[in-house]
Amino acid sequence: MKTYLLVGLTAALLATACKKDNLDPNGLVPATQEGKNTGDFLLNGAAFSPRSRVSSPATKPVGAYWGHSSRGIGRVQISFFREDDDKKARSLNLFIANIRLPGTYRLTDLVSPFVIPGPQSSAQYDLPYTTPSYRPIYVTGPTSPGTVIITRFDTVAHIVSGTFEAKLREYQGLDSLVITKGRFDCTF
Repeated sequence: MKTYLLVGLTAALLATACKKDNLDPNGLVPATQEGKNTGDFLLNGAAFSPRSRVSSPATKPVGAYWGHSSRGIGRVQISFFREDDDKKARSLNLFIANIRLPGTYRLTDLVSPFVIPGPQSSAQYDLPYTTPSYRPIYVTGPTSPGTVIITRFDTVAHIVSGTFEAKLREYQGLDSLVITKGRFDCTF
């Protein structure tokens, strides 16, 4: 009996030790390619971990959508949603156009946050309204670029995984944000 207890305790300790080895020093989820619907990033050096107070398909913390033509060419949208205890939502959307295979994609297309992007590759970060008529919105563009590296794009298993970074500028403003160490692993 003591032998079984000792073996079980040793296995539990080893599993815990292995799990700690897989954690990012910044507290970010491990980068995976299995369709776990996970992802996060550093926003100006602080961890941004998506979460929702309400669980519904409309408020999934991390998700992906693939819109494609009959030739298989399309656009992937990766979304990160966070609702804090104050019920204020923040979101980041990555739009990757003309995706067919894993590779590096630049997010440099100038985009208006008020027009649905067409075949553009861009990123948009939305903050809650700071006044009844103003909500800060940050976007990528030619002078504030971003990069997404797609490490897995599987149209059979419907999985998209990768890493990203970007410098976003405030739309019609002077402020900017820096996103580093971004990662995602989503089904679509």
